[in-house]
Amino acid sequence: SSLSCGIICLMVMEAFPSASPLRTAWGLIGAGVIAWGIGATIFAGYPLLHGGEDTPYPYFSDIGYLMTSPLIALGLLAFKRGAGLVAPLWGKVLALLVLLVSGYWGYHANKDGLSGEGLAMSLSSLGYMLFDPILMAITVLTACSFTSGVVGEAWWKVVIGVALYFFANQAYTYLVLSETYTTGSWIDMGWMLG
Repeated sequence: SSLSCGIICLMVMEAFPSASPLRTAWGLIGAGVIAWGIGATIFAGYPLLHGGEDTPYPYFSDIGYLMTSPLIALGLLAFKRGAGLVAPLWGKVLALLVLLVSGYWGYHANKDGLSGEGLAMSLSSLGYMLFDPILMAITVLTACSFTSGVVGEAWWKVVIGVALYFFANQAYTYLVLSETYTTGSWIDMGWMLG
């Protein structure tokens, strides 16, 4: 489903002229969703190819997962700029608060991995600790740029989806680092709902 959604984003991108910032926005968002889909495919394929063993962390799937948040965040910034959206002061304050709270949460979920075994573990933990809170804050900032109406309501649903994605990512990392995660855990619902 992620790969299909990414392809749909790229199809929407094609509807805009080549110089349009909205074309860039949809291209980045589509690339981020496709990166997630590739990561999810690798993650899901590992147990199938290794006798039901859980996918290790970090693994090649994390490359796709780690690319997701920065690509979508850049896409949202391009969308915001291209649409001429400006967040009110309260929206900027809310986005900063979301960044601080989610950054704090992200740090605690990933701190054991920062000093973990090997460079891949440290870089993965650092990426999840930084990229996911940034995506949360930019999504809130974008949603705050719409004052009301159907479009404004839709953006707050996007915020809820990204929040579920964020919580699933951080809970997964925390559970993996504490060696209590198993594939099919309740936390997996956060990604699907998000």
